[in-house]
Amino acid sequence: DADINILVDRVSRRSHRPLLTGRDPHAVLTELGAKRGPIYALADIHVRSDKSPHNNTVNQILKALY
Repeated sequence: DADINILVDRVSRRSHRPLLTGRDPHAVLTELGAKRGPIYALADIHVRSDKSPHNNTVNQILKALY
């Protein structure tokens, strides 16, 4: 799980996202979140991702798994 603004920041650094080509990333990610969110909510494990280094999120995931 990540805040929409964090996701927009991440995807804006890459140019190989076909769903975002020629579209507003914030609008696309908001739309995708609305569609996918209920499915993601069914997961047994939820880990928040933020602007911290990726290792922090990886460690949170590993902790949640064990």
